[in-house]
Order: sequence, then C-alpha cells, then structure tokens
Amino acid sequence: MRVSSKKFILRVVCLLAALAFIAAALCGCSPEDDDPGDDGAGREKAEAFVSNVLTVTATDSGTTRSGSSVIIRKGENGEILCLTNYHVVMGSAPVRDAESGEIENAVMPQITVTNADGDAFSASVEGYLPYYDIAVLSVAGYGGSFTEVTEADLSSASDGAAYAIGSASSSITLLSGETDDFTAVSVDRLIGSGEKSVPVISATCPTAEGMSGGALLDSEGRLNGILTYADDGGCYAVPAEIAMAVLDAADGGETDIMGGALGGYIVRLSRTSADTGVYEICVLDTDTYATNLHPCGFVGTLTVSGLSVKQTGSACPLTAGDEDTPADLVTAVGDVEVSGRASLRAVLAELLSYSSDGTGEALTLQTSRGEATIDVLRGK
Repeated sequence: MRVSSKKFILRVVCLLAALAFIAAALCGCSPEDDDPGDDGAGREKAEAFVSNVLTVTATDSGTTRSGSSVIIRKGENGEILCLTNYHVVMGSAPVRDAESGEIENAVMPQITVTNADGDAFSASVEGYLPYYDIAVLSVAGYGGSFTEVTEADLSSASDGAAYAIGSASSSITLLSGETDDFTAVSVDRLIGSGEKSVPVISATCPTAEGMSGGALLDSEGRLNGILTYADDGGCYAVPAEIAMAVLDAADGGETDIMGGALGGYIVRLSRTSADTGVYEICVLDTDTYATNLHPCGFVGTLTVSGLSVKQTGSACPLTAGDEDTPADLVTAVGDVEVSGRASLRAVLAELLSYSSDGTGEALTLQTSRGEATIDVLRGK
C-alpha cells in the first residue's frame, strides 16, 4: 500500500519530535525549557530572591499608587531599607521656599509593604532622588525573611539572561528574558515635561503592571537594577550602583530628602559613548536640571586618576582647561577618593549626601592644584 506524501511528511515530523523529546530528557531538560534565563544556579538564586521583593501601596491626598520594592539590608537602627521608584511612592515633591527656607507641600504618603506571604508592614520614605526615579523606604519591625544584598550580590552585566521580579496583581512574580546593552535612553514621563537622558539597563524581559520598583537580576541571580518602566520592547531599570548610591546617602544620616527643588543641585550620571563605557558626572541646577550647570557646578569625566573637569559653571572654582591651561583633575570628593568605575557608587553617594538642603556645609574637593571648596548646597 502506498503512503501519501502528506502522511509520510507527518510521520517524519512526529519521529523527529519524539527524538527531540528523548534527547531533551537525556540532557536533563524539558522540551519546554527554552527560557533563556532558566540556567540552573541563576534561576535558583532568582527564585530565592523573591522573598526580598515586596508589594508597595502608597496613599496621599486621596490618591493610591502601587508598585514593588526591593529589600537591600538592615539600617543602623535595625529597620530594613528598601529601594523602589520615586513615582511609586511620591505623588508630588515637597518644595522649599527660597526666602524663608520653609518646606511647602510636604505631603508624605502613607505606605504599606506586603511580602510574598501576605504579611503587611508600615513603611516610610527615607530619601529619594527624582532624577533617577529612585526612593528609599524604611520598614521598622519587619518580620519576614530576606537575604541582605552585599557587594557580591550586585552586577553591572550588560547582556545575557535576565530575571524581573515584582508585584503583578499584588502577587510577587518572577519573569525572565535577556538584557540588552547598558545604554542611555531619553525619557520624559518620570519628572515633569522636560526631557532628560539617564543611564538605564534595557532588557527584553517581560514585566507586568505593578512591577515598577522591583528587581532586575542578571544570569547569575545578582541585582542588576531597579525596574522603572516598560514599553513594547521590554523593560528598563535604574543601574544598581546608582540606586545603591541613593540608599547609601540616605542611610548615612546625612540627608532625609534628596534632589528636586529641596537640593542645591542635582547629580547626573551619563555616558560619553554607548561603546566606551566612559562616564561623566554633572552637577546641574535643580531648576533646569535637564540642560543647565549649577553656577557652582561642573562636568567631569570619570577616569582611574580622578574626575577630569571639562565644563564649569559661572561661579565654580575649578578649571576646565584650554590650550594654555590644563584641566583640573578632581582626585577626591569630600572624603571619597576618585578611582574610576570602582569608585562610582561612593562618589555619587558623597555628592548626593550634600544635596539635601541649602543649609549644610560646603563640599570640599581635592584637585591636582590643591583644595577647592564648592558652595553648591548653599549655592544661590
């Protein structure tokens, strides 16, 4: 009896499928296991990290917002410190009156965090930096389990498998995909209507509504960034070193509220090129942070030897250099030595700790020509 060509093709396809199933079983994986992030140890760490992610609910002025938060470590008084998005917890930033110094519009939200077991706790805002859409939460008396995030648990990986963890429909969810190159993209939805360019990690990883403020992990299950927004192409996260710098500044007791109209300046991190990995730190005027330098501010390219000054504000004591004069090299910011990428987080945290209000001590910089004092936080 002749077998029709269609039946023959169907039998061949079935045979190949069966062989593929057997091969998958022999190599210890399932034929459905095509998830690029499902790589054993990394996946296992990501699943364990679910206990570090909380659902966040913030209410003020009759408006309720929800999102996610990531437990990082214990604070100085035994409370837990978490990272989340500014847009999740803050409806509107307080404003300091330029003449009186009094804080206006200081409506702080009522915040509740809930863990994967359904246990709820009150939280408060410890600090925030709107420019990077990062806020720090403090939770006293937290009774859930979590793993403290150490230096070894942080990642700057720019490609490979990725895991996104956040609160989807008030349930902590783990999703996976891949990360794209670390790049600067322009966004305009986080603060006002002015466009800004900030470094984010782009990931072709699925997310869901409510996962803002959650965790983006790399292929080894290390914290790569804090999820901030998503579009049809994937999701975007604030790099871990930037988010951790905000937390370090808030935890150091130097400041309660950072950035926005309360600070004397805003600190922007940008990359000079998507390929070189060379970073610039810019001290900008908070009123026009998208473009203008603070009068006492500067732009410095981060090198292993220090911040090479390339642009200065009208009242800045630093020298950008020209054909006849070499540019200043900032070798220390406050108490922090500048030593390239390895010092990036500490340098940012030190700068941020001076941006809380207009009444503190002036920032001292060590330069190649000696000591320079920048009065940015009084800086009017």
